[in-house]
Amino acid sequence: MNFKFPGLSIGWRAGLACWLAMAASLGAPVPANAAATEITPEQMNAAMGLPLWSGGDLWTQSAADAAARLQARLESDTVAESVYRVAAAEVFGLPPENMKITGKNGPVTDVLVMFANKGDTLGVAPDQRAAANPREYRQALAAFREKELQLARTIRRQSDHLEQTLTALLVPYRKMRFGEGYKTAELVKAWQWAGHVFLLSEQKDASLSMRIVPAAVAANRGKAQRVSDADLQAELQTRILRRENGDVVITGIPMINQGDKGYCVPTTWARYLRYMGIPADEYMLANAAGTVKGGGTRPSQMLAAVSQLVKQNRRSIKTLTGRLTVDQVARCIDKGLPLMWRMYAVGPFTGYGYPPERMAELTPAAWSASLDVARRAAKSMKVDTTQGHTSMIIGYNAQTGEIATSDSWGVRHAEKWYTIEAAQAVSQNELYVISW
Repeated sequence: MNFKFPGLSIGWRAGLACWLAMAASLGAPVPANAAATEITPEQMNAAMGLPLWSGGDLWTQSAADAAARLQARLESDTVAESVYRVAAAEVFGLPPENMKITGKNGPVTDVLVMFANKGDTLGVAPDQRAAANPREYRQALAAFREKELQLARTIRRQSDHLEQTLTALLVPYRKMRFGEGYKTAELVKAWQWAGHVFLLSEQKDASLSMRIVPAAVAANRGKAQRVSDADLQAELQTRILRRENGDVVITGIPMINQGDKGYCVPTTWARYLRYMGIPADEYMLANAAGTVKGGGTRPSQMLAAVSQLVKQNRRSIKTLTGRLTVDQVARCIDKGLPLMWRMYAVGPFTGYGYPPERMAELTPAAWSASLDVARRAAKSMKVDTTQGHTSMIIGYNAQTGEIATSDSWGVRHAEKWYTIEAAQAVSQNELYVISW
């Protein structure tokens, strides 16, 4: 593909100069007339500042091999999907906040690079209760407010830089909508190169992202391939693990580590949606639901956003209310359906959770008897109703009266067990299930 740049503007020249300088500094051969020369994978690597490509088409390459070249670490690994997190110093001359490579059944399927955004850039707002003294809290709050004030300018500056760089490197962009649902689809600027499409999404005062997707995915606006109800039900049955100790657990749920940002609601929903075959990420959902700077999402706004996305995929979200019971949980888990759970706690409630191997050599009956102290303690558990959290219920044990949850903080939090009494003590008595 040859370059075509109508109207050589100052912005174009600045962007081209930027790319040439980057390529030269990285030792890549720079063509005498870049505007009339086809870009090779090696030159694209040089411009990007990372050895993402090895040879030709990225979509024929193994995600594991790409991750190895980039020294990326595995964030999530299921039967069909693997996600790697890349610690890159710069991408196209800018420091990213987060970068992920996703592969399905081996090959790379997409790349997501997050630049300035209200989650990673700002982190969680300072908590007065966690400060050593009022002065320390005031200083932390002032620093947070300053970063908050700079966010919109940073996004705008970075967006201009990427637009100039990509336009100088490739053909001028075209605008398009990418994604499904009214609230979750985004207006993006798209550049195409050799079967790859670079999608730049600037969400004012919220986030700046760049995705690299196959041309066919971009043409289809990232819509998921429809799976019949019968095929999905059969597939979900294969995700249910039944252990000899009575544990019934759903496997194959993607993991996302939300890190130091108050994104438990969008991150956990993103994991659930991806488990059900619906493309989603925590940043897109946080923008759609209006997650506030410093953390915090209104569940009702998130429900409105994801309901549209789920409906587009011909599924539905059911709301379950009332006291939390093992039987209620079992009816969903036995279908391979996790439950989104609202609770009055931030993270795992200390002193009440247990790892998957909690029983060791004990029988279910012996383990259940050992939980009597914990069950009694749950009755006097102090709940802070000002601190909300969203978790995912992924399992149950009818013999021991326990449920299993999964939180979005990495593999160590993928499966934790609680007595139903402890879970009920912090429950907001509202559950959501994606079904058919």
